[in-house]
Amino acid sequence: MAKIKDIISGEDSSKQVIKLYKEGIFYKAYEYSAYLFVKHIKAYQVKRKYSVLLKQDLVSIGFPIASFSSLPIPDSFSVADCGTYQELSLSREALDLVAFEAWKASISLPALEHKPSSPINKEVNNRFAISSLEYDVLQRLQRFNIDTATPMACMLFLSELKQSLSLMSTHNEL
Repeated sequence: MAKIKDIISGEDSSKQVIKLYKEGIFYKAYEYSAYLFVKHIKAYQVKRKYSVLLKQDLVSIGFPIASFSSLPIPDSFSVADCGTYQELSLSREALDLVAFEAWKASISLPALEHKPSSPINKEVNNRFAISSLEYDVLQRLQRFNIDTATPMACMLFLSELKQSLSLMSTHNEL
């Protein structure tokens, strides 16, 4: 699976190309690719999230790989398997960036059910900063005494951590 940094840096506005990346049993398209997919192939629900890693909002669409063969891909598109992604080429014309930016701006960020605290810049090995929610999860993990906990208590604790991390990834990262 490609990293989000590589995916976003690989998006090219100089031609109309859709890149569909395999993520588990799904294909996902980001930014320009998502825009072109929704505009020319099928209007899937577009998600907009803030990427902490890239420090920017990203838009994406996703659908099951199994449904790819039933998509209404116009004959004007050429399809190529590029190993880590499928590439659907419409034309070599440049993308209309003004239309893309207007489309992206029209997609709202999801309302946060639990608004994470602002980053508190705790350094881990002098390499990166973490948010206060991440710091809280690490502190809870460090304080949990697995030697004296019952298997049920361990399972419940793990479930709570998973919920916290799920909330964090839903609202902070892509």
